[in-house]
Amino acid sequence: MLGVQLFDRHAGGVSATAAGRKVIAEALLTVSQSERVTAAAQRHRRGDWRAAGGIRGEWCG
Repeated sequence: MLGVQLFDRHAGGVSATAAGRKVIAEALLTVSQSERVTAAAQRHRRGDWRAAGGIRGEWCG
């Protein structure tokens, strides 16, 4: 439970509160990052991950 109201209901429908807009923005970033991870895994599976920039980090040599 987040402990904050994310949406307001009104006669015209539903709108996000300020907190809701921030949560939505973070959720969109999370989805975007998960798509990047999926794409990186697919490049690696195809064997072209190094040509696409590789994986960064000292641990991967």
